[in-house]
Amino acid sequence: MNSIVISNLKKLYNTETVLEIDDLRIMEGEIVAILGKNGSGKSTLVKIISGLLYQDTGEISVFDIDNKDKKMRNITKFVQESGKGYYDYLTSLENIRYFLGLNKIKMDAVKVELEDLINRFEFGEHLDKKVSELSQGNRQKLSIIISLLTDPKVLLLDEPTNGLDLVTSDFLLNNLKKISNKKNRTIILTTHDLAFIKNLDVRCIILKDGLIIADDYIYNLIEDKGSKKYKIVIPMSDLNSLEELKIDNIRYAYDRDRVVAQVYEEDDKDLIVKNLNIQEFYSENLDIEDIYYRVISYE
Repeated sequence: MNSIVISNLKKLYNTETVLEIDDLRIMEGEIVAILGKNGSGKSTLVKIISGLLYQDTGEISVFDIDNKDKKMRNITKFVQESGKGYYDYLTSLENIRYFLGLNKIKMDAVKVELEDLINRFEFGEHLDKKVSELSQGNRQKLSIIISLLTDPKVLLLDEPTNGLDLVTSDFLLNNLKKISNKKNRTIILTTHDLAFIKNLDVRCIILKDGLIIADDYIYNLIEDKGSKKYKIVIPMSDLNSLEELKIDNIRYAYDRDRVVAQVYEEDDKDLIVKNLNIQEFYSENLDIEDIYYRVISYE
């Protein structure tokens, strides 16, 4: 069944339209990554779904509950970027106890899970610290711990890996998979961390200027955009000649006295090889970062 249905949504700031979605449906138990550059509408979308912001026109329902209905608080949990939204003057443990109480969850009922999360996130030494004393990364850990304990039907995470190291990010990744698969929870996350979602078999929604420009699973996007990228190394002295070829969707990297050009079309590769001095050439399989770049560039 659909957990989230969006129809004819429009959000304006002053007179500028910052988000416009005609139709979007997210299934129960799905993990959805929302990608896009800063200002593309990612955070605005998840805030509207959670009920923290309201749309100017259109309708959003979460398990058939309107996003403006107070009942939404019982089924959604929004984890803000960098662990915002908690009480600075309370300790971490006091915040955990308070927000569990808001969700009518007793500490004893989640004691084992709480201890496991505290150990996994290496958070034990921070339980008695006030939130105002926590680093950005530890605020993020606290926010994620509370969200996992409250077990909402829809979990929304805004840049969840900000401030987390690789080990902690991997633990979070495994937990998201577990609650999606075993508990059939819907998870929506915004992220710039493409490495994080490489290991998630997720549906990706890519936003640009408030519009959805791609909506598919990773492997379908790869199939649609091709599977290869070409890297061609030329001397720095050939850079002007390379630019004169006016190739669209080309990426550069500089390595001392060399330029590493990356293109995605075989015709573009052939054009460079034919006209410039090639020091090195090889092809690689596309990864999610390449797919994202291609979609953003072509639209």
